[in-house]
Amino acid sequence: MDPPRHTRVRRILGTTFTPGSIAACEPQIVRITNEILDGFGDRDRIDLVADLAHTVPIAVILEILGLPAEDRHRFYDWARKVMSVTPEEVAQEEVAQEGYLEALGELQQEAIGILREKVRQRKNKPGDDI
Repeated sequence: MDPPRHTRVRRILGTTFTPGSIAACEPQIVRITNEILDGFGDRDRIDLVADLAHTVPIAVILEILGLPAEDRHRFYDWARKVMSVTPEEVAQEEVAQEGYLEALGELQQEAIGILREKVRQRKNKPGDDI
């Protein structure tokens, strides 16, 4: 996002994501992390990066945004796919030919649709989330 839109959004979010507000989220972060760890059940192995380090921040952000836990899997999938290809790879012709960019666009539209619906709901019934 470029200025001036970026400046406006950063100003709004800058007052929300202060060190104090993040510290206040610690109980939520611990609870979410424990929920994710509990979900591993009797698995013999987990990948700390893929299974925990990638999922905890997304889950915390979704909770801060007021999105229900059942939407997490969609955003995990979207984030995994977005992060799976480097900008250099996107620039390569074969990645574009494989329909990767179109698939990312579809995922982005799905995520935007979920967020827009949440914004509509919050306009009618404000909550304590962002």
